[in-house]
Amino acid sequence: MQHPPSEASLLKAQSAFLFVIILIGALWALLVAASLHGPGTDIFLVVVLLLSIMFLAAAFLFVRAARTVPSAPSPLAHRSRRLVYIASILFEVVLILVGRNLLNTLHRSDYIFSLIAFAVGLHFLGLVYVFQTRWYAVYALIFCAIALLVLALPPHIVLGAYQIDTWSWVIGIVCAGVLWGRALLVLNKARSHFHLTTEHVMTNT
Repeated sequence: MQHPPSEASLLKAQSAFLFVIILIGALWALLVAASLHGPGTDIFLVVVLLLSIMFLAAAFLFVRAARTVPSAPSPLAHRSRRLVYIASILFEVVLILVGRNLLNTLHRSDYIFSLIAFAVGLHFLGLVYVFQTRWYAVYALIFCAIALLVLALPPHIVLGAYQIDTWSWVIGIVCAGVLWGRALLVLNKARSHFHLTTEHVMTNT
């Protein structure tokens, strides 16, 4: 009789997707930093880079600490899930490309980040089936909602010597927060299962 995979094995199977989530979250965080204009705002780029490096280092430790645990089958090992995953990515890319051309034609390129966030949110709906978790439906709702709600705000605000591109700033904070929050959730589970510390990794090398 075949036993179901342990939670540790399921976590290990998500390791590759963890790196993707961290890197895409970093892109949204960079958007936040790029939305701030004024003296000394370059420090925010440095903060984003440092946070990204910390997340990637933690993910690397996760992979190293889990190397002795047998991995559960990847969610993409199932043909139907793999097809849905590919279709979700293609849908996202096509929607962004077509939407960008339409926005350029209408001279409304300032809507581009709302378009991207909305497209990413819709693609999460396919991931509900791929990863068999309803969390991605929640992420889809958040991404699509912020993409639309942010348009009720002024596109730019000025605070003293600083100008903030409000739409991209808010979208970046929310989207980076969701993705990095997901990464933290996975890493926190990994820590309890694999004792994810530098000392653990060093003693096993």
